[in-house]
Amino acid sequence: MAKLIKKDKWSQIFGGAILAIAGIVTVILSIIDKGSLDKVFSIIVAVSLFILGGILIVTNLIKSTYNFLDSGYLTGAIAIAFGVALCINTSLLPGILVHVIAITVLTFGVAVCTKAVVFCVKKAPTKYIVLAFVIGGLLLAAGILGLIFHAETKGFIYIIAGVALIVFGAINLINGLSK
Repeated sequence: MAKLIKKDKWSQIFGGAILAIAGIVTVILSIIDKGSLDKVFSIIVAVSLFILGGILIVTNLIKSTYNFLDSGYLTGAIAIAFGVALCINTSLLPGILVHVIAITVLTFGVAVCTKAVVFCVKKAPTKYIVLAFVIGGLLLAAGILGLIFHAETKGFIYIIAGVALIVFGAINLINGLSK
């Protein structure tokens, strides 16, 4: 069992290091070279999906679950398939990424504004109602602006995605090193 945990430890360390490096490259390119960023970011996400899919499949093999309909095998295979799709069509991700994030922020804004209305109906304290409406309004405005000015917000979203990759990679590194 100790050998299995040690193998999982190294897969987490390796995967975490790759993801952290991918995040650093994304942040640097989004600041310095915006021209090649779409293609490079698609390849970085594709490689990250390959790593994630490989780790999921190898981890399930290590755990000796040979049920190929298990969620780890399926999730790993789907991650690898999306990675292949991003390698074939590098304009796929940048084209939809900004829209998906803007629509998600817009949806959160609607949800928070709905919660503010619920606060009004339940006669919650005024500060919670005002705070909910302000946060909801800001989220609605950010989502609408993201949809309207999607070309201008793409660089900012790449920086956020790069930082997220760095954080996720660091968490995997710390988990792997702590075993």
